[in-house]
Amino acid sequence: MKQLHIASADGTHKGVINWFGVQGTSISPENTRIHSDNKGYAASLLEHDQADQPNFVAGFACEACADISPNHHGRAKWWPRGKFEDEFKSAYFNGFLQFEKSKHLLEVADEQIALNDTIDFEQQYFNLSAVGCAPDFTPDHKPHACGQAAAGLALLDGTPVDNPGLDTVSTTLIASWVKYRNVLRTLPIFVRKSSRSEFTKLTEAHGPKKILAELHENRILGFRNLNRLRLPLPLSDIGEELKRQYNAGGLKEHTWFPAIIPLQILIIGDVAIVAFPGEITTIAATRLKKSILAKLLNRGILDVIICQNANEYSGYTTTFEEYQEPSYLRGMNFFGQYTLAAMQTAFNSICINLLKPEVLRQSEGTIRPPDFSDTELKARTIEQRSMS
Repeated sequence: MKQLHIASADGTHKGVINWFGVQGTSISPENTRIHSDNKGYAASLLEHDQADQPNFVAGFACEACADISPNHHGRAKWWPRGKFEDEFKSAYFNGFLQFEKSKHLLEVADEQIALNDTIDFEQQYFNLSAVGCAPDFTPDHKPHACGQAAAGLALLDGTPVDNPGLDTVSTTLIASWVKYRNVLRTLPIFVRKSSRSEFTKLTEAHGPKKILAELHENRILGFRNLNRLRLPLPLSDIGEELKRQYNAGGLKEHTWFPAIIPLQILIIGDVAIVAFPGEITTIAATRLKKSILAKLLNRGILDVIICQNANEYSGYTTTFEEYQEPSYLRGMNFFGQYTLAAMQTAFNSICINLLKPEVLRQSEGTIRPPDFSDTELKARTIEQRSMS
Protein backbone atom coordinates (compact mmCIF):
# COMPACT_ATOMS: atom_id res chain seq x y z
CA MET A 1 0.00 0.00 0.00
CA LYS A 2 1.20 3.49 -0.91
CA GLN A 3 -0.33 6.76 0.15
CA LEU A 4 0.04 10.44 -0.69
CA HIS A 5 -0.69 12.60 2.34
CA ILE A 6 -1.62 16.25 1.80
CA ALA A 7 -1.31 18.64 4.76
CA SER A 8 -1.29 22.39 5.29
CA ALA A 9 1.70 24.32 6.64
CA ASP A 10 0.29 24.17 10.17
CA GLY A 11 0.07 20.36 10.03
CA THR A 12 -3.68 20.10 9.43
CA HIS A 13 -4.53 16.97 7.46
CA LYS A 14 -6.23 17.92 4.20
CA GLY A 15 -6.56 14.50 2.69
CA VAL A 16 -4.94 11.37 1.28
CA ILE A 17 -4.81 9.49 -1.99
CA ASN A 18 -4.31 5.82 -1.31
CA TRP A 19 -3.21 3.10 -3.73
CA PHE A 20 -3.73 -0.56 -2.95
CA GLY A 21 -4.07 -3.38 -5.45
CA VAL A 22 -7.44 -5.03 -4.94
CA GLN A 23 -10.52 -4.84 -7.13
CA GLY A 24 -13.72 -3.21 -5.95
CA THR A 25 -15.74 -6.35 -6.63
CA SER A 26 -16.84 -7.42 -3.16
CA ILE A 27 -20.39 -6.57 -4.23
CA SER A 28 -21.70 -8.96 -6.88
CA PRO A 29 -23.47 -8.08 -10.17
CA GLU A 30 -26.71 -9.15 -8.49
CA ASN A 31 -26.77 -5.73 -6.82
CA THR A 32 -28.55 -3.33 -9.19
CA ARG A 33 -27.90 -0.12 -7.27
CA ILE A 34 -24.85 2.13 -7.12
CA HIS A 35 -22.38 1.02 -4.45
CA SER A 36 -18.83 2.21 -3.75
CA ASP A 37 -17.73 -1.28 -2.61
CA ASN A 38 -14.70 -1.93 -0.39
CA LYS A 39 -12.86 1.20 -1.58
CA GLY A 40 -15.84 3.35 -0.66
CA TYR A 41 -16.06 1.83 2.81
CA ALA A 42 -12.33 2.50 3.35
CA ALA A 43 -12.67 6.15 2.29
CA SER A 44 -15.76 6.69 4.43
CA LEU A 45 -14.12 5.13 7.48
CA LEU A 46 -10.99 7.27 7.16
CA GLU A 47 -12.93 10.48 6.62
CA HIS A 48 -15.05 9.69 9.68
CA ASP A 49 -11.90 8.92 11.69
CA GLN A 50 -10.42 12.29 10.67
CA ALA A 51 -13.62 14.24 11.35
CA ASP A 52 -11.70 16.68 13.56
CA GLN A 53 -9.67 17.75 10.50
CA PRO A 54 -11.74 20.33 8.55
CA ASN A 55 -12.84 19.17 5.08
CA PHE A 56 -10.60 16.09 5.11
CA VAL A 57 -10.99 14.04 1.90
CA ALA A 58 -9.86 10.44 1.38
CA GLY A 59 -9.53 8.84 -2.02
CA PHE A 60 -8.86 5.10 -2.32
CA ALA A 61 -7.62 4.18 -5.78
CA CYS A 62 -6.49 0.90 -7.33
CA GLU A 63 -2.91 0.08 -8.00
CA ALA A 64 -2.24 -2.94 -10.24
CA CYS A 65 -4.99 -5.47 -9.52
CA ALA A 66 -6.38 -7.01 -12.73
CA ASP A 67 -5.71 -10.41 -11.15
CA ILE A 68 -6.32 -9.48 -7.49
CA SER A 69 -9.81 -10.23 -6.16
CA PRO A 70 -11.16 -9.50 -2.67
CA ASN A 71 -13.30 -12.63 -2.97
CA HIS A 72 -12.93 -16.34 -2.37
CA HIS A 73 -15.25 -19.30 -2.06
CA GLY A 74 -15.02 -19.28 1.71
CA ARG A 75 -16.11 -22.46 3.44
CA ALA A 76 -17.18 -24.25 0.26
CA LYS A 77 -18.19 -23.75 -3.37
CA TRP A 78 -21.70 -22.76 -2.35
CA TRP A 79 -20.29 -19.92 -0.27
CA PRO A 80 -20.32 -17.26 -2.97
CA ARG A 81 -18.03 -14.40 -2.03
CA GLY A 82 -15.65 -13.05 0.57
CA LYS A 83 -15.32 -13.67 4.28
CA PHE A 84 -19.04 -13.50 5.07
CA GLU A 85 -22.09 -14.94 3.41
CA ASP A 86 -23.49 -11.40 3.31
CA GLU A 87 -21.48 -9.70 0.54
CA PHE A 88 -22.02 -6.24 2.05
CA LYS A 89 -20.38 -7.41 5.27
CA SER A 90 -17.50 -8.80 3.19
CA ALA A 91 -17.13 -5.46 1.40
CA TYR A 92 -17.07 -3.61 4.73
CA PHE A 93 -14.53 -6.07 6.16
CA ASN A 94 -12.19 -5.64 3.18
CA GLY A 95 -12.60 -1.87 3.29
CA PHE A 96 -11.89 -1.85 7.03
CA LEU A 97 -8.57 -3.63 6.45
CA GLN A 98 -7.57 -0.97 3.92
CA PHE A 99 -8.69 1.77 6.31
CA GLU A 100 -6.60 0.36 9.18
CA LYS A 101 -3.41 0.30 7.11
CA SER A 102 -4.13 3.73 5.66
CA LYS A 103 -4.62 5.21 9.13
CA HIS A 104 -1.34 3.65 10.24
CA LEU A 105 0.50 5.24 7.30
CA LEU A 106 -1.12 8.58 8.09
CA GLU A 107 -0.23 8.61 11.78
CA VAL A 108 3.17 6.88 12.04
CA ALA A 109 6.00 9.27 11.17
CA ASP A 110 8.47 6.46 10.41
CA GLU A 111 6.24 5.36 7.51
CA GLN A 112 6.35 8.80 5.85
CA ILE A 113 8.82 10.33 3.41
CA ALA A 114 8.61 14.04 2.67
CA LEU A 115 8.36 15.02 -1.00
CA ASN A 116 9.75 18.22 -2.47
CA ASP A 117 7.50 20.60 -4.38
CA THR A 118 8.59 19.53 -7.88
CA ILE A 119 5.55 18.88 -10.07
CA ASP A 120 5.79 17.80 -13.68
CA PHE A 121 3.74 15.73 -16.09
CA GLU A 122 3.61 14.47 -19.65
CA GLN A 123 0.64 13.08 -21.53
CA GLN A 124 0.59 11.65 -25.03
CA TYR A 125 -2.02 9.85 -27.13
CA PHE A 126 -1.14 6.58 -28.84
CA ASN A 127 -2.87 4.36 -31.35
CA LEU A 128 -1.82 1.22 -29.53
CA SER A 129 -2.29 -1.04 -32.55
CA ALA A 130 0.22 1.14 -34.45
CA VAL A 131 2.92 1.13 -31.76
CA GLY A 132 5.95 -0.88 -32.80
CA CYS A 133 7.09 -2.85 -29.75
CA ALA A 134 10.73 -2.24 -28.90
CA PRO A 135 12.74 -5.51 -28.82
CA ASP A 136 13.88 -4.70 -25.27
CA PHE A 137 10.33 -5.40 -24.09
CA THR A 138 9.30 -8.42 -26.19
CA PRO A 139 9.78 -12.01 -24.98
CA ASP A 140 12.00 -13.03 -27.91
CA HIS A 141 13.74 -9.63 -28.16
CA LYS A 142 12.43 -9.15 -31.69
CA PRO A 143 10.18 -6.33 -32.94
CA HIS A 144 6.44 -7.05 -32.82
CA ALA A 145 3.18 -5.12 -32.91
CA CYS A 146 -0.23 -5.20 -31.30
CA GLY A 147 -3.36 -6.00 -33.26
CA GLN A 148 -6.54 -4.02 -33.72
CA ALA A 149 -8.86 -4.32 -30.71
CA ALA A 150 -10.66 -7.65 -30.43
CA ALA A 151 -12.43 -9.39 -27.55
CA GLY A 152 -11.62 -13.02 -26.89
CA LEU A 153 -13.96 -15.95 -26.50
CA ALA A 154 -12.46 -16.67 -23.06
CA LEU A 155 -14.19 -13.63 -21.54
CA LEU A 156 -17.46 -15.59 -21.77
CA ASP A 157 -16.01 -18.05 -19.25
CA GLY A 158 -15.94 -15.28 -16.65
CA THR A 159 -14.05 -15.77 -13.39
CA PRO A 160 -14.85 -18.48 -10.83
CA VAL A 161 -15.96 -16.18 -8.01
CA ASP A 162 -16.24 -12.56 -9.10
CA ASN A 163 -18.29 -13.00 -12.24
CA PRO A 164 -19.08 -16.59 -13.35
CA GLY A 165 -19.51 -16.91 -17.10
CA LEU A 166 -21.83 -18.75 -19.47
CA ASP A 167 -22.77 -22.38 -19.22
CA THR A 168 -20.68 -24.97 -21.06
CA VAL A 169 -23.30 -25.66 -23.72
CA SER A 170 -23.56 -21.99 -24.71
CA THR A 171 -19.79 -21.42 -24.84
CA THR A 172 -19.33 -24.62 -26.86
CA LEU A 173 -21.92 -23.50 -29.41
CA ILE A 174 -20.31 -20.08 -29.77
CA ALA A 175 -16.81 -21.60 -29.99
CA SER A 176 -17.95 -23.92 -32.78
CA TRP A 177 -19.40 -20.99 -34.73
CA VAL A 178 -16.21 -18.94 -34.25
CA LYS A 179 -14.12 -21.83 -35.59
CA TYR A 180 -16.42 -22.22 -38.61
CA ARG A 181 -16.39 -18.50 -39.44
CA ASN A 182 -12.62 -18.30 -39.10
CA VAL A 183 -12.18 -21.12 -41.61
CA LEU A 184 -14.47 -19.36 -44.08
CA ARG A 185 -12.50 -16.12 -43.76
CA THR A 186 -9.32 -17.84 -44.97
CA LEU A 187 -10.87 -19.30 -48.14
CA PRO A 188 -10.33 -17.34 -51.40
CA ILE A 189 -13.75 -18.39 -52.70
CA PHE A 190 -15.50 -16.45 -49.90
CA VAL A 191 -13.15 -13.56 -49.04
CA ARG A 192 -11.02 -11.24 -51.17
CA LYS A 193 -7.25 -11.30 -50.78
CA SER A 194 -6.94 -7.98 -48.89
CA SER A 195 -9.49 -9.08 -46.27
CA ARG A 196 -7.75 -12.43 -45.84
CA SER A 197 -4.45 -10.62 -45.35
CA GLU A 198 -5.93 -8.31 -42.69
CA PHE A 199 -7.49 -11.25 -40.86
CA THR A 200 -4.18 -13.13 -40.89
CA LYS A 201 -2.42 -10.07 -39.48
CA LEU A 202 -5.07 -9.81 -36.77
CA THR A 203 -4.85 -13.46 -35.72
CA GLU A 204 -1.04 -13.34 -35.61
CA ALA A 205 -1.09 -10.35 -33.27
CA HIS A 206 -3.69 -11.98 -31.02
CA GLY A 207 -1.92 -15.34 -30.98
CA PRO A 208 -3.87 -18.14 -29.29
CA LYS A 209 -6.91 -15.95 -28.61
CA LYS A 210 -10.14 -17.13 -30.21
CA ILE A 211 -11.74 -13.91 -31.40
CA LEU A 212 -15.30 -13.27 -30.29
CA ALA A 213 -15.71 -9.66 -31.47
CA GLU A 214 -13.59 -7.51 -33.78
CA LEU A 215 -14.14 -4.21 -32.03
CA HIS A 216 -12.26 -2.14 -34.63
CA GLU A 217 -14.45 -3.56 -37.41
CA ASN A 218 -17.67 -3.47 -35.36
CA ARG A 219 -18.22 -7.20 -35.82
CA ILE A 220 -19.55 -9.78 -33.38
CA LEU A 221 -19.05 -13.45 -34.30
CA GLY A 222 -18.14 -12.22 -37.76
CA PHE A 223 -21.38 -10.25 -38.27
CA ARG A 224 -21.28 -6.55 -39.05
CA ASN A 225 -25.04 -6.53 -39.67
CA LEU A 226 -26.25 -7.21 -36.14
CA ASN A 227 -29.74 -8.11 -37.33
CA ARG A 228 -28.22 -11.40 -38.49
CA LEU A 229 -26.68 -12.09 -35.09
CA ARG A 230 -28.03 -15.10 -33.20
CA LEU A 231 -26.90 -15.69 -29.63
CA PRO A 232 -27.65 -18.51 -27.17
CA LEU A 233 -30.58 -17.98 -24.80
CA PRO A 234 -28.48 -16.73 -21.83
CA LEU A 235 -27.24 -13.87 -24.05
CA SER A 236 -30.53 -13.13 -25.78
CA ASP A 237 -31.19 -9.92 -23.82
CA ILE A 238 -27.76 -8.57 -24.75
CA GLY A 239 -28.29 -9.54 -28.37
CA GLU A 240 -31.67 -7.79 -28.56
CA GLU A 241 -30.27 -4.62 -26.98
CA LEU A 242 -27.39 -4.56 -29.47
CA LYS A 243 -29.83 -4.92 -32.36
CA ARG A 244 -32.02 -2.15 -30.96
CA GLN A 245 -29.06 0.22 -30.71
CA TYR A 246 -27.83 -0.85 -34.15
CA ASN A 247 -31.19 -0.21 -35.81
CA ALA A 248 -31.52 3.14 -34.05
CA GLY A 249 -28.24 4.25 -35.63
CA GLY A 250 -26.35 4.37 -32.35
CA LEU A 251 -23.43 2.12 -33.37
CA LYS A 252 -22.39 3.55 -36.73
CA GLU A 253 -19.53 5.94 -36.05
CA HIS A 254 -15.95 5.00 -35.22
CA THR A 255 -14.95 1.80 -33.48
CA TRP A 256 -16.71 0.06 -30.61
CA PHE A 257 -13.61 0.30 -28.46
CA PRO A 258 -11.04 3.10 -28.00
CA ALA A 259 -8.25 2.80 -30.54
CA ILE A 260 -6.43 5.97 -29.47
CA ILE A 261 -5.67 6.08 -25.75
CA PRO A 262 -4.01 8.63 -23.43
CA LEU A 263 -0.90 7.66 -21.48
CA GLN A 264 0.34 9.97 -18.74
CA ILE A 265 3.01 10.23 -16.07
CA LEU A 266 2.70 12.72 -13.21
CA ILE A 267 5.79 13.49 -11.14
CA ILE A 268 5.53 14.78 -7.57
CA GLY A 269 8.90 15.16 -5.90
CA ASP A 270 10.81 11.93 -6.52
CA VAL A 271 7.70 9.80 -7.17
CA ALA A 272 6.23 9.06 -10.61
CA ILE A 273 2.49 8.33 -10.75
CA VAL A 274 1.53 6.44 -13.90
CA ALA A 275 -2.00 7.09 -15.16
CA PHE A 276 -2.70 3.70 -16.72
CA PRO A 277 -5.80 3.55 -18.95
CA GLY A 278 -7.10 0.11 -18.05
CA GLU A 279 -6.42 -2.85 -15.79
CA ILE A 280 -3.01 -4.47 -15.46
CA THR A 281 -1.90 -7.65 -13.73
CA THR A 282 0.55 -7.66 -10.83
CA ILE A 283 3.52 -9.05 -12.76
CA ALA A 284 2.83 -6.94 -15.85
CA ALA A 285 2.78 -3.83 -13.62
CA THR A 286 6.04 -4.89 -11.95
CA ARG A 287 7.72 -5.05 -15.35
CA LEU A 288 6.22 -1.72 -16.45
CA LYS A 289 7.32 0.00 -13.23
CA LYS A 290 10.80 -1.45 -13.58
CA SER A 291 11.22 -0.12 -17.13
CA ILE A 292 9.86 3.33 -16.19
CA LEU A 293 12.02 3.56 -13.07
CA ALA A 294 15.13 2.59 -15.03
CA LYS A 295 14.47 5.43 -17.46
CA LEU A 296 13.59 8.08 -14.86
CA LEU A 297 16.39 7.37 -12.38
CA ASN A 298 18.41 10.03 -14.18
CA ARG A 299 16.00 12.70 -12.93
CA GLY A 300 15.94 11.40 -9.39
CA ILE A 301 12.76 9.30 -9.41
CA LEU A 302 12.88 6.69 -6.66
CA ASP A 303 9.43 5.11 -6.84
CA VAL A 304 6.69 4.44 -9.40
CA ILE A 305 2.98 4.07 -8.62
CA ILE A 306 0.57 2.56 -11.14
CA CYS A 307 -2.88 4.17 -10.95
CA GLN A 308 -5.03 1.94 -13.11
CA ASN A 309 -8.33 2.76 -14.85
CA ALA A 310 -7.13 6.36 -15.34
CA ASN A 311 -8.32 8.67 -18.15
CA GLU A 312 -9.61 5.84 -20.39
CA TYR A 313 -10.33 2.11 -20.42
CA SER A 314 -8.26 -0.12 -22.72
CA GLY A 315 -9.10 -3.52 -21.25
CA TYR A 316 -6.59 -5.80 -19.54
CA THR A 317 -2.82 -5.78 -19.90
CA THR A 318 -1.07 -9.04 -19.08
CA THR A 319 2.41 -10.44 -19.50
CA PHE A 320 3.08 -12.44 -22.66
CA GLU A 321 3.25 -15.58 -20.52
CA GLU A 322 -0.07 -14.92 -18.78
CA TYR A 323 -1.69 -14.32 -22.16
CA GLN A 324 -0.87 -17.84 -23.32
CA GLU A 325 -3.25 -19.29 -20.71
CA PRO A 326 -6.90 -19.65 -21.87
CA SER A 327 -8.46 -17.43 -19.23
CA TYR A 328 -10.64 -14.37 -18.74
CA LEU A 329 -7.45 -12.27 -18.65
CA ARG A 330 -6.71 -13.23 -22.25
CA GLY A 331 -10.27 -12.57 -23.38
CA MET A 332 -10.19 -9.07 -21.91
CA ASN A 333 -6.74 -8.26 -23.32
CA PHE A 334 -8.09 -6.48 -26.38
CA PHE A 335 -4.87 -5.58 -28.22
CA GLY A 336 -3.17 -8.97 -28.22
CA GLN A 337 -0.26 -10.81 -26.72
CA TYR A 338 2.22 -7.92 -27.13
CA THR A 339 0.09 -5.34 -25.31
CA LEU A 340 2.50 -5.00 -22.38
CA ALA A 341 5.47 -4.55 -24.71
CA ALA A 342 3.55 -1.83 -26.57
CA MET A 343 2.68 -0.09 -23.29
CA GLN A 344 6.32 -0.22 -22.16
CA THR A 345 7.45 1.19 -25.52
CA ALA A 346 4.91 4.03 -25.39
CA PHE A 347 5.64 4.94 -21.76
CA ASN A 348 9.35 4.85 -22.59
CA SER A 349 8.67 7.61 -25.12
CA ILE A 350 6.98 9.67 -22.41
CA CYS A 351 9.93 9.10 -20.06
CA ILE A 352 12.35 10.35 -22.71
CA ASN A 353 10.37 13.58 -22.92
CA LEU A 354 10.32 13.96 -19.14
CA LEU A 355 14.12 13.88 -19.15
CA LYS A 356 14.19 16.98 -21.38
CA PRO A 357 13.53 20.61 -20.47
CA GLU A 358 9.89 21.42 -21.12
CA VAL A 359 10.65 23.72 -24.06
CA LEU A 360 12.44 20.88 -25.89
CA ARG A 361 9.77 18.23 -25.46
CA GLN A 362 8.07 16.75 -28.49
CA SER A 363 4.90 14.68 -28.55
CA GLU A 364 4.30 11.74 -30.84
CA GLY A 365 2.25 13.42 -33.56
CA THR A 366 -1.06 15.13 -33.02
CA ILE A 367 -3.49 12.20 -32.94
CA ARG A 368 -6.53 12.50 -30.71
CA PRO A 369 -9.54 10.26 -30.07
CA PRO A 370 -12.42 10.95 -32.49
CA ASP A 371 -15.49 12.84 -31.39
CA PHE A 372 -18.91 11.30 -31.79
CA SER A 373 -21.56 13.41 -33.47
CA ASP A 374 -24.57 14.68 -31.57
CA THR A 375 -26.72 12.61 -33.94
CA GLU A 376 -25.15 9.34 -32.86
CA LEU A 377 -25.07 10.23 -29.18
CA LYS A 378 -28.78 11.06 -29.27
CA ALA A 379 -29.43 7.71 -30.94
CA ARG A 380 -27.75 5.87 -28.06
CA THR A 381 -30.82 5.71 -25.89
CA ILE A 382 -31.28 3.57 -22.80
CA GLU A 383 -34.58 1.91 -22.19
CA GLN A 384 -36.22 2.87 -18.90
CA ARG A 385 -36.66 -0.12 -16.60
CA SER A 386 -38.35 -0.21 -13.24
CA MET A 387 -36.18 -0.69 -10.16
CA SER A 388 -37.34 -3.21 -7.61
